[in-house]
Amino acid sequence: MKLERGDEMKILLFLLSLLPMIPCPALADEPTQLHFVTGLPGSLAQSAVVDGRAYCSTSSGLLVLDVSNPAQTTQVAMLPLSGWGRGIAVNGEYVYLLVWDEGLVVINIQDPAAPRVVAVRPEPIRPSGIVLSGQHAYISDMGLGLCVVDILDPTQPQLAAAHPLSGELRCIDIDGDVVFVAADYSGLHLLDVSTPSSPALISSVDLAGQVLDVAVRDGLAYLACGFYGLRILDVKTPTAPKQIAQRNMVFDLGFSAWTHSLSLTGDHACMGLSYYGLGMVDISDPATPVDVVRQEIRGTTTATDVFDDCAYVSASHGGLVVVDIDTPSVPLVVSQFWLLGMVTDLEVANGKIWVAGGYSPPDEPPMRTHEAGLFVVDLTELFSPRVIGYCSTGLEPSRLALSGHYAYLSTEFGGIRIQDIANPAAPVEVGFMPTTTASYAHDVEGDYAYTFAGGRFVVMDVSDPSQPVEAGGCDVDWHGHLTVDGAVVYNTLDHQGLQVFDVSDPAQPTVMAWLDLPSGAQEGAVLGDHLYVANGLNGLTVVNVSDPSQPVVAGACDLPAYARSVACHWPFAYLVASEYMDERGSLHVVDISNPVAPVQVDGSDLATEAEAVAVDGSLVYVGGRGGGVMVFRHEVVSSVVVPSPLSYLRNYPNPFNPQTTITFSLERTEWAEIGVYDLVGHLLSVLADRTYPAGHHSVVWNGNDAMGRAVPSGSYVVRLETESGVEARKVSLIR
Repeated sequence: MKLERGDEMKILLFLLSLLPMIPCPALADEPTQLHFVTGLPGSLAQSAVVDGRAYCSTSSGLLVLDVSNPAQTTQVAMLPLSGWGRGIAVNGEYVYLLVWDEGLVVINIQDPAAPRVVAVRPEPIRPSGIVLSGQHAYISDMGLGLCVVDILDPTQPQLAAAHPLSGELRCIDIDGDVVFVAADYSGLHLLDVSTPSSPALISSVDLAGQVLDVAVRDGLAYLACGFYGLRILDVKTPTAPKQIAQRNMVFDLGFSAWTHSLSLTGDHACMGLSYYGLGMVDISDPATPVDVVRQEIRGTTTATDVFDDCAYVSASHGGLVVVDIDTPSVPLVVSQFWLLGMVTDLEVANGKIWVAGGYSPPDEPPMRTHEAGLFVVDLTELFSPRVIGYCSTGLEPSRLALSGHYAYLSTEFGGIRIQDIANPAAPVEVGFMPTTTASYAHDVEGDYAYTFAGGRFVVMDVSDPSQPVEAGGCDVDWHGHLTVDGAVVYNTLDHQGLQVFDVSDPAQPTVMAWLDLPSGAQEGAVLGDHLYVANGLNGLTVVNVSDPSQPVVAGACDLPAYARSVACHWPFAYLVASEYMDERGSLHVVDISNPVAPVQVDGSDLATEAEAVAVDGSLVYVGGRGGGVMVFRHEVVSSVVVPSPLSYLRNYPNPFNPQTTITFSLERTEWAEIGVYDLVGHLLSVLADRTYPAGHHSVVWNGNDAMGRAVPSGSYVVRLETESGVEARKVSLIR
């Protein structure tokens, strides 16, 4: 069969396409724009509900949710901030948000879809609770005590006074001219603020156990007191507060639940029971409170707010839970806006973010409130991401790999869990692989998964994911992060450098090469003829792997932090890094159009310890422990177009006998056809002819033509045609 483009000129152009590409100029001098687009936080500390909007203090900034329909909570906006959110209060067009180690952040919410910071007051230093009254904000701070901030002009908040207090200060409330501060094991402090610039301590109440939250109404102070449940104090005479009731929060549990927070509504108190949900307590007779009913909540209850007939429960990684309490004796969960917990890895495919996250401590039995596993985030509406699916892995997952309709998640002490994700709204576990290296990246391609078990590198046959079986393996001395590229697997090791495995025969994988790298190698990503390594304190290291049996360091780019993860989209590499001994991280954009001389061109600080990065077109996705997922858009402000290298199409081994694995990368989802031709243009075999998703793919040519007949020794041309263009590569068969 002849090529359709068979005239002499097209044949000539076809053969010329086999020549190496002329290096293109780097983009280092071209301006780029990297800006935050949206995100989904890791955990929620507290919320304030006003006029159908829930303003949420989270681990990575301000989250604005539309709760006008309590049964259908949707995201309105996400404003990233450089620290962990604590207490929050709303007044008019402004949100007053406390951020750990940053102070008081004032945010204009005139347009809830576009909140913007208008002021930052560095004192308080380590704030916890906030309450507004008149032109002042009263803030409990673990370093300064009670801080009084003048907010007459919200754009220029001024510290009016600070009064030192004992204890680990928690939440705060105000009644008239008296401020009440929950002080954990130091009890409850009452202060006179009739002159806000000169607060004075009236009295302190020592109580057994902890005082974590306080709400004051009609001369009574209601306290959330940990394992001591609810305490009620008569504070009509602030100089002599008197306890009138104490009630353990037992409900249907058979033991006293740890009570973290409370809010009041009518004749009932809504009690946040930490791991055990929301408790409704009848306080119509404050001297004899009665626990009425407990509503289980998925997540860890940290705070509650009441608006109209609903309780809005801040459930940490469980997000915001809306509970209908119109009938307090029959509370009903009507919606839950999930967050992501501690994100350890992520991938992007098919318009969704697939996240390994959640929280489940390994040192205690998993509790029903600890959700850890695979979270599926829908990106149909980019500015309103939401969790649509979830499947538990028991303990917290460490690493994630996708292949086809399956997700592979490693867990500490729990092996690799295989989940069927054909229905993203309802992923389900179908298989399991034993492994001892949850903290290192495994990888999957086609019918094989690559991991470590004990002192061995293992190839697992996952053609039937419900029954994975070992196909082969070899002994190794060290474990590292694995990156598969067709018949080659790269193992990047923290101290030992780069190890290369030949897996062309899955039953007998062998080590084909070693390469010394500067200490610190973490994860790697293959793009064309190069392996890009996030190399710890050494930044980005570029390795030429055009011949995988002889890898060579081609270039490097220093970064100001410890590089952990890398993703590539021509002509850029995106790396996330974390500061040494710091919970904060950073995103770095490196121009790799000239792999020999990569150079950083853009970046952004992150308020979280960054763990993973993925890229899809101009969108960059960053996952962090506590910070959830942040989405950035990266654009080049230039008319220069840098063509992709022809080396996206590769094969190994070459020369080969009896078969070779052909790998190719796609920048986007598109149709691709791979054909094998002889040197005069006859089509011998079609290896692929279908639509592929963006990413890395491979096919195998076994040296036969379309009729199954073995072709003779010699040189052949593998040709890749996509909607984006044509690439070709010469391969040699030696019988």
